[in-house]
Amino acid sequence: NIHFFNAQGEKTLSPVRGHSNSVTRVAFKPDNPNILVSCSWDKTIKTWDVTSGSTGTRSQPTPDC
Repeated sequence: NIHFFNAQGEKTLSPVRGHSNSVTRVAFKPDNPNILVSCSWDKTIKTWDVTSGSTGTRSQPTPDC
């Protein structure tokens, strides 16, 4: 799960779920700050729309995560 906090750190916003193992890296897309990309030990990369919590496309498995 990936958890988001508001700017004050007071509460968790909607967590996103979808990886089947620990998330190892996250980054916001430089040209669209509402899109988060995550990489996991499940060897997949996922994209997330942080405004809705929905997941986008799931990439082919990659050994680099």
